[in-house]
Amino acid sequence: MEGRFIMTYAETFDEITRLTLERTGIWRQCNQTRMTAEMRKRLHEIEKELPALWVNLRREVVANQKPLVERYW
Repeated sequence: MEGRFIMTYAETFDEITRLTLERTGIWRQCNQTRMTAEMRKRLHEIEKELPALWVNLRREVVANQKPLVERYW
C-alpha cells in the first residue's frame, strides 16, 4: 500500500489478494532455492501491510451495512 489514501472495498480486496499471491510466490520460490535477504525483507513488508488492509476491509464492510432495523424488520 503506497502512501496513505482512501481505498474502495474492491481496491482493498484486490491489494490483499495481490500481496497474498506475492507472499505465496516467494514461499514457493523458497522450495527451489534458499531464501535471500531480499525475499525475507519483502515478506516482512507484506506481513506488515496485510493486517492494516484487513482492518480497512472490515471497516468498509461495516460502513456499507444497512442498520439492523432495515435488514430484518
